[in-house]
Amino acid sequence: MSDGQGHDPASLAASTRNLLQQQLIAARTRLDRQVDQLMRMNRLSNLLLASVDASSIADAFVEAIIDVLDVPVAAVWIACEPCREAGRTFACHGEGIDADAWSRAMPLLAEAIGRDRVAPLPPQVVASLPGPELSQAIAALVIGRDGAVIGAVLASSTMAMAGMRVPAGDESRQMLAILAEKLGAHLGNLADRDVIEQHLVQLRQSEERLERVLRGTNDGWWDWDIRAGTTFVSPRWLSMLSGQAASGRTIDGFWFDRVHPDDAIDFHAALDRAFAGGDDAIERELRLRCDDGTFLPVLVRGLISRDDDGHAARFSGTMLDLSERKRYESHIHQLAFFDALTELPNRRLLDDRLHQALLTRGRVEQTTAVLLIDLDRFKRLNDTHGHAAGDQLLRAVARRLRDLVRPYDTVARLGGDEFVVLLEHLSGKFDEARQTAESVAAKIVDALGKPYELDVGTVHHSVSIGVALTCDAGPGAMDVLRAADVALYAAKESGRNQVRVFRPEMQQRVDRRAALEARLRKEFADGRLGLHYQPIVDASGGLASAEALVRWHAGAGESIGPSEFIPVAEDSGFIHAIGTWGLGQACVQAKAWLPHAPVGFRIAVNLSGPEFMHPEFPDRVLAALEASGVPGTALRLEITEATVVTELGFAARRMHRLRDHGVEFSLDDFGTGYSSLTYLRRLPVSEVKIDRSYVRRMITDPHDEAIVRAILAMSAALGLRVVAEGVETAAQHQRLLEAGCTGFQGWLFGRPAAPPAVPDALLGGA
Repeated sequence: MSDGQGHDPASLAASTRNLLQQQLIAARTRLDRQVDQLMRMNRLSNLLLASVDASSIADAFVEAIIDVLDVPVAAVWIACEPCREAGRTFACHGEGIDADAWSRAMPLLAEAIGRDRVAPLPPQVVASLPGPELSQAIAALVIGRDGAVIGAVLASSTMAMAGMRVPAGDESRQMLAILAEKLGAHLGNLADRDVIEQHLVQLRQSEERLERVLRGTNDGWWDWDIRAGTTFVSPRWLSMLSGQAASGRTIDGFWFDRVHPDDAIDFHAALDRAFAGGDDAIERELRLRCDDGTFLPVLVRGLISRDDDGHAARFSGTMLDLSERKRYESHIHQLAFFDALTELPNRRLLDDRLHQALLTRGRVEQTTAVLLIDLDRFKRLNDTHGHAAGDQLLRAVARRLRDLVRPYDTVARLGGDEFVVLLEHLSGKFDEARQTAESVAAKIVDALGKPYELDVGTVHHSVSIGVALTCDAGPGAMDVLRAADVALYAAKESGRNQVRVFRPEMQQRVDRRAALEARLRKEFADGRLGLHYQPIVDASGGLASAEALVRWHAGAGESIGPSEFIPVAEDSGFIHAIGTWGLGQACVQAKAWLPHAPVGFRIAVNLSGPEFMHPEFPDRVLAALEASGVPGTALRLEITEATVVTELGFAARRMHRLRDHGVEFSLDDFGTGYSSLTYLRRLPVSEVKIDRSYVRRMITDPHDEAIVRAILAMSAALGLRVVAEGVETAAQHQRLLEAGCTGFQGWLFGRPAAPPAVPDALLGGA
């Protein structure tokens, strides 16, 4: 069927619906844009409420033009009556604009645009403006109430961004016109406000009583007729203190029985001096008693009126409630001197208290002790469970520390996971004071070592503590804290979860370590570190893989072994730079060796705990593989049990991710740690390495031989390869072969050496 004109009614209806839907979508889009622009205009109104001069008004309108019209260049010129004393006002936004040259361009705009309309800028005006080449520039004049041009506004894109901004269409012109009109109205209001302010000044000068009552803020006021002994107070005064009618109350009921006893003497003395002919003005901070018995902090400002004989006749003024100001001051003090997370004293307050303690120490012959406390491996908690868990742990630690010390001792947080306990009034005898400090430190180690129930589950954290004591007038606050830090370093160096008291030789060791770190960083940058490779062989003595070992070529016959500089790199965080470099070097070497290597050949890279637990570690490994062009099947990563013992699930997840790319994992130094079957069951390891200490003693010690055989049997049952480390003699090799070992590494098969052209060249006796 059709409508007789060749049209299908159903098709016609569908076309009509589509057209209506498109029109509706377009209308909604326009409405959304208009609502968005209106909201942005409202933000301009909020900015204008805080604008008190032409300069801030100009800045506000420049921001509004950029925000509402979505343009990269905007400018505002103002030359109106309220601004003449300060000259013309100009504000702009845009890269490359010469503000001084643009500030003189308003006459050009006024002449080019004409009055009462918005127009594109003529090419000659655009060309006269220095700076970026403008595109689609539009401008509008600002007209004052008297019809005079009092300003101009400009919005523009640039040729560099012409394709990235909405063209200057009718909507943009309308919005710019609205902004110009709004600017004119606000400048008019500014002029009105100026006139009103002048009248108010005159009014204050002519009405002395009103000036006294309104002086200050709109708070409680009073007028005390001294001769009649009566007072009149405002409703605000009543709500602040009494809540009852106060007119006609006696002088005692008004002041004397409300002032806090600690403030009364000074205030009454000030009143007496004023009444006797002294100052006519009184200003005091007081605490006034409320009807509920509490005290309200107030600022009292009053003026004395005198009769013709000079006698005090009236006392009138205002009373400002200082409660909010006192709370604000308390908050400022809290922010300045207390840690926001734990509410413990911060470093600033600790420094002050330590300084005062050291000043007092000499006079009373007492000893002061500083206990510097650091949570062991706290960063690992943040890395694995996030900063919220770390913050929760820090608050729990703060609570336990507060419960452990005396009320007059100080517990402070320096930042991060470092806390300080300041013990004062210890015995003047150094040995007795040291014993007390060590006893407190031991209690802290025990208390902080107990489990913590966090949102992420139960966690355990040990602590290391460095102790410094002083009982003479020599050391300052910084010296004592520095000594405690050195002792803390010694505690960590001793294996963590330790307490160490500062001794002078500790400082010497720290100085040597700092010098070694500085030298390591410099010589690493100079290319003095390199990788050597040691072969790993199979049961037949053939090459199976190789382990990359970092070496420091210090020069001049000097030898600095990994056991000396790797701990320094780990403590300083420099291990990440060394580790990333080592991974890259090993992958490049694998690329060169793979064409000449036996099937299944891999290069093993030993990882430190901080390297493996770093959040970006998996990405670093994959980046090294991609950069070198070798597959993950060319790489084996060796980790120790200590690396994963506290975060088994986290370690397993990142190991699985890398194993999905072909990377293998080996459990290094097996037998020296927990040696738990849980690791072998939950971690995707393909190999275990028997620690060299067992290999060295198994020939002479039946117990060590039994351990080696147990590891081999367990690994065989789990389908894991086994490599025995430190094989140096044929007897060791033969005993291991008899026990069923199939992988060997040690000087018997080859020492670590610089990479040869082909991997088989690594093989060679000691």
